[in-house]
Amino acid sequence: MVLFFISLMLMAPANNQFSQTGTWIRVGLGKATTQPLFFYKGKLQICDGKTVVKEINSNGRFWIIREGKESAEYCLRLMSGPRQELNAKMKELRSREKSIVYQIIKHKGKKYAYLETGRIKSRVQADRILKNHKQWGFKDASLIKLKTSGSRFILVDKNFNKQDLGKIKYLGLMPKDNNSALTFSGKEYRGVLYCRWNGKAFRVINFLPVETYLRGVVPGEMGPVVYPRLEALKAQAVAARTYAIRNMGRFEKQGFDICDTPYCQVYKGVQVEHELTDQAILETTGQVLVYEGKIADALYTSTCGGATDPVQNVFPSKDSAPEPYLHGTSSYIQKNTGWNMTLPENEEKHQFTDLQVRAHILNIKDPVIGGNLTSEQLQAWLKDLEWILGKPMTVPQQQQWEKLEFLDLLTTYPFIRRSAEHQTAPQDVQRYKKYSNLEVSQTLFFLLRYGALEPYLLDQPKQVITTQEALSVLVGIGEVFGPEINWERFFIDDLKPEGMVLRDWEGAYPYPLAKLELVLSKNNDKWSIPNKIYIQRWDKVYLPNGSLDSGLIYFKPNGWAASVDRSSPYSSWIVKKTVEELEEHTAKYIKNVRGIKGLEIISQAESGRVTEFLIIADSGKHKVTGLTIRRSMGVRDNLFEFLPHYKNGKLSSVTFVGKGWGHGVGMSQVGAFGLALEGWDYQRILKHYYKDVEIVDQGSLK
Repeated sequence: MVLFFISLMLMAPANNQFSQTGTWIRVGLGKATTQPLFFYKGKLQICDGKTVVKEINSNGRFWIIREGKESAEYCLRLMSGPRQELNAKMKELRSREKSIVYQIIKHKGKKYAYLETGRIKSRVQADRILKNHKQWGFKDASLIKLKTSGSRFILVDKNFNKQDLGKIKYLGLMPKDNNSALTFSGKEYRGVLYCRWNGKAFRVINFLPVETYLRGVVPGEMGPVVYPRLEALKAQAVAARTYAIRNMGRFEKQGFDICDTPYCQVYKGVQVEHELTDQAILETTGQVLVYEGKIADALYTSTCGGATDPVQNVFPSKDSAPEPYLHGTSSYIQKNTGWNMTLPENEEKHQFTDLQVRAHILNIKDPVIGGNLTSEQLQAWLKDLEWILGKPMTVPQQQQWEKLEFLDLLTTYPFIRRSAEHQTAPQDVQRYKKYSNLEVSQTLFFLLRYGALEPYLLDQPKQVITTQEALSVLVGIGEVFGPEINWERFFIDDLKPEGMVLRDWEGAYPYPLAKLELVLSKNNDKWSIPNKIYIQRWDKVYLPNGSLDSGLIYFKPNGWAASVDRSSPYSSWIVKKTVEELEEHTAKYIKNVRGIKGLEIISQAESGRVTEFLIIADSGKHKVTGLTIRRSMGVRDNLFEFLPHYKNGKLSSVTFVGKGWGHGVGMSQVGAFGLALEGWDYQRILKHYYKDVEIVDQGSLK
């Protein structure tokens, strides 16, 4: 492993931004493409491997293509062994066949040398020579294809002018300006971008120092705006660095070390760099996790749903030799530090119904319901709605109101009267009558059409209207025709005696408790007013139109969960799938499954994660383990239960109820954030999730 690091360091082009020391990494970007698209303005250096061969002026967008005919030559690898033995065989062959070149090749990293032929021009000739040598006793001789090229790299600029870059073996592109970045496929990347040609397409590979690479990984994996706690980000930086170094050379056959997707770890280049994650990387420079002196396999998962699992529960291939440090651990460890709040108005109004809360949001100050509507009450409500409907008319004094009388009064508002005249037609009303038995005026039809009035209120127009019915109409009109109220989300960063500290994606803001009048809650789209308020860090609150001057807030606790990953939107979830959707998902991961008839959990881990799962289908019984379980079912984690639904004796759909997102092994990223909120430093966080590891400087490893 150390030799591999050294070789990467030596590859760095000299006399430029990449001559800096440290471990370098090759990142495969996206998928192979026949015409990679780049963008750069300024001096661009063209490299052949580690050597800068020329500079060009780039004026924006350009493509790299290949032109010319590809060709190939061959050689025979006859045998391997100690050099003395190979020399004897080579001497024997040279005396027997003088038309063929023989040579001894010592390949890098191999214990023995090889006896090989020189280059052979055609496949037919190579096959004939191979046959002869097998007859001469070289039974293990093999044919090797050597790529040569008559094709060349061509740069095509935005005006479609072509520039021949020559016969470059391994084309690299990098800005001459050390502080610049080169754009590929819409994303900026630091370092050098190599264009590796595989004979059919290019694979673009970003070659850069690991510490620079992490600047595009840590914020991509754990957004500093969403999770703004330095200690959590430092834990992520160490885990990501460890994972990258542990997995060096994983994709060696494709010419790179690690990919840029969640299959490895997310890498998004310059566009996600952030000062807080840069600080986390800088303050942990070179630090990695080791277990018994070896680089740890620092797996991590987004949300663990309350507990991580031993690695063998999720990756059955590790069952015979699981890493001891990838043990299962609980996330139910926080102190539940929070604050109880008491608000007089919440105590007074906690019996309010959804309708009354909606009225309060519209500034109806006294939305009391019960009994029949009175003129005094109606006059007060219309006054409260003046900011929406305009100056109210004088309400006639009478003891009670029939429904039609009440509605006719509302239609005297100029806006309603004019809108009914110009936005509807008598023909519309006549058409509406075909769908209902209601006799309605054009003004009432206008309110019905726009959803401001419920048809049931017109069933018995002569009936006396109740306060609840009247309030329902006024709230409907206010919500439909009034200003849109956007409840903008904030997080509770802290709570002090003088007030809360709220945070959004832009920054942190003080919110004095003296300003707070009423706290609302919502469940299943129904508003309520809680009389008991318990708030914890990173609970969500919503302010109407984002106004920090509002005395009204909508409070949303994080799923009422106690685990440290509670702030994740995936700490709990429900997913519903039709049997057709299940079969579509399953077909991607399990061969020959057709006609799913039932599902069965065979076994579960202590955490509740499903470890063995059975799919019962027309094609037979298919046993599934590991990550294939969640992938085949199209759910976020193996930590689930399910409820099947049948129609006419056949499975029609399934409801999955679960927790977590990801494989559930190693460090929980949102859990790390929750522990940082509790005051844990990054070292304590890492040692909680990775049992008995040490945090050491990479340079100290032998």
